[in-house]
Amino acid sequence: MMISVWVAAAWAVAAALTAGVIVWLAQPEAEQPRRRERRAEYEHPDFADAAGFAVTAYPESDIILRKRVWLIEDEVAELDYTIVPGRSARLRVARQGRMRHPDGFDPHAFESVAQYQIDGVPVTHYQSAGQRGVLTWSRDGFECLLYAEDPEMNMLSGLAVAFVGTVRAEQR
Repeated sequence: MMISVWVAAAWAVAAALTAGVIVWLAQPEAEQPRRRERRAEYEHPDFADAAGFAVTAYPESDIILRKRVWLIEDEVAELDYTIVPGRSARLRVARQGRMRHPDGFDPHAFESVAQYQIDGVPVTHYQSAGQRGVLTWSRDGFECLLYAEDPEMNMLSGLAVAFVGTVRAEQR
């Protein structure tokens, strides 16, 4: 009698382990954690030596203040801005097909997605209330992405004309 209890227990453990392995194998592969982006800081957004392009025009004013300039992974320009009074935004520019989206950017996770044109340039505006907002557009073989982690209401809409209308990049 005691042997049959042990045999039944062994079968139950084996069945549970088998089921666990099957469930584990059936799960989609987990996304690998992203490694930290390799960045180099520049004084001006001219990356001719490393990336073969420069951001030749970008907005600056009394309320749009450019702070830092980066080259990410030798292919994406990033310009950090302070938006007065006390907000921030980041502009990324890359050759078509080379854009590296910010960590956590999922175009399907936003509450609203709007598409419109500014000066004939198609713009996509991603927004969730009280959360990150993103604008994307392309011009002359370059992709542009403006994002704000904690924008005030309608901040990106207000910045759209200044950024989409001004930002230019060229091959060097």
